[in-house]
Amino acid sequence: MPTKTFLNLNKEKQDLIIKEAIKEFSNKLYSEVSLNQIIKKSKISRGSFYMYFNDKRDLYLYIMDKFINDFDKLLINKLKSNNRDLFTTFLNLINIFDSDLLKSKNYKFIENIFRNKNYLIENKILQKPDKKIDEIIFENIDVSFLNIQKKDDIMDLIHIIILLYMNSITALIHNPDCKYKIKQKFIGEINLLKRVFYKKGENL
Repeated sequence: MPTKTFLNLNKEKQDLIIKEAIKEFSNKLYSEVSLNQIIKKSKISRGSFYMYFNDKRDLYLYIMDKFINDFDKLLINKLKSNNRDLFTTFLNLINIFDSDLLKSKNYKFIENIFRNKNYLIENKILQKPDKKIDEIIFENIDVSFLNIQKKDDIMDLIHIIILLYMNSITALIHNPDCKYKIKQKFIGEINLLKRVFYKKGENL
């Protein structure tokens, strides 16, 4: 995470460093990213960089944290707008990825995260956030519609849905020409879980 020295920089200088870092991480795999290029394009010295961040990993995790926070906010808003319904929210999120995220100016960065996922995990580049996404979801869903009530059981269900979602996003990124088939498969999986875990008589 950035030092106080970085956080005390004026916003324009911070934004330039992060902007150039995102460009570099978007255009290359993590292992190929050159700090020298980021430093050069950010118009700072190498010594200054190490006053702001420990290393390349530190900078990458800071950018990742920004994206995770944005996704968390989106997720919470979607849960609220979908009556805190777990299943409907994820069905909505897969469509958002297809429509909004693919057009995002930062799509290439997000694409590289998924293309590079195994490398990042194997080399311990990624770390667990302070508050995991499954806990955020649990705190913001209406469990009264579910036929399971123990937290451990609900968390297991959330983990399954997250795994299905992440697998579908990865498939969409690697096989954009098959997006209809991939989305339909995800929709079928979520609807199956909904039929199994919704209380009988609830609106399906």
